[in-house]
Amino acid sequence: MKIAVILENAPDVEFCREEFEVADDHEDFNDAVDEAATKIVEGWILSVGDRIKIVELEGDASLVNRAMARKLAIGAAVDVAGFERLGPYYVVPKAQAIDVDFCDASREAWIWSIGRAERPFTFKHADTSYVVPVGMVLASLWNDMYQREGVECLWLR
Repeated sequence: MKIAVILENAPDVEFCREEFEVADDHEDFNDAVDEAATKIVEGWILSVGDRIKIVELEGDASLVNRAMARKLAIGAAVDVAGFERLGPYYVVPKAQAIDVDFCDASREAWIWSIGRAERPFTFKHADTSYVVPVGMVLASLWNDMYQREGVECLWLR
């Protein structure tokens, strides 16, 4: 992933910029970025009021959560924001593999549990009743698909 270390001498006014690459699969990505940025900054002469920013130049720049942006960029996470909704849950398509991380990038929220209905059940959310048929796979922002009566937990954060 391409990273930039930027020295600003006024808000949003770049004085100096250095760019470098860090492998997406690096064991500890944040430590690798910090180490590279430290080497760059050591060569700069700083003044009072200067700001140093570290930004990712690839991936979804709109995401504040860098880990989420990185995982989405390399395919290690699936964004469920566009999935059909059933109350507070996301309906996971049958063809979707469950061997990656899951998130709702529009809310910058990680999915905490995914479960398959072993029998039909109903639930109420915001004054609306929902029926979940057998076999439907639901993703949740909470751990409620784990140890829920009638639900086989397929994935747990």
